Amino acid sequence: MARAEQTSHPHRIGPTVWPRANAVPQAATDDRLKVRLLGGFEVLRGARPVVLPTRKCMGLLAVLALRPGTAVGRERLSDLFWSRSAPAQARASLRQALAMLRRALEAGETDPIESVGDGVRLLPGSLRVDTEDLEAALDRESPDALNRVAELYRGDLLEGFALYEAPFDDWLQAESERLRRRALRALTGHLSRQVEAGAVEAALQLGERLLELDPAA
Repeated sequence: MARAEQTSHPHRIGPTVWPRANAVPQAATDDRLKVRLLGGFEVLRGARPVVLPTRKCMGLLAVLALRPGTAVGRERLSDLFWSRSAPAQARASLRQALAMLRRALEAGETDPIESVGDGVRLLPGSLRVDTEDLEAALDRESPDALNRVAELYRGDLLEGFALYEAPFDDWLQAESERLRRRALRALTGHLSRQVEAGAVEAALQLGERLLELDPAA
């Protein structure tokens, strides 16, 4: 028999401040989901927290939200979260988790989760994810974009979150290290350019931020 998944209590992991400065302009009544994966885990609709029913639902949303619009195969998702279950049992557990996640995220007639062939994805534009904003800023590489990187990178991917499922833990470690390397490399270069330009105050602030993120640097 499949093990009953323990329902999580309403809570937040990590700090809960959503960045306001330099945000992408949105309508005053923007009701899109906001998903925070850096420095913890949190889902907001507007200013209201969205409580997900289980930790595996939280992990499932994180996997899908890291690359919105990109489908992840059901077999891959089953392996990530139910690797110790028989294949048929794992697929049934995935269907159940997706159904619970849909109920938690739905607003009116909008379902942000879409089946694509034998995969699942989050509809592009249905939510805003801090990791997506981070990687877009890293790709732009302008001074303003790198200031945005320093603001967005509040901590490692899903900091403080654990499922004790080896495939998920491996995925999390790899993705966390990838984002961390990208952010620290970009911010270190930004700091060097600030020093060269004589922007002392900005360089001091960024240097302090880098020490918070990487005390061993």
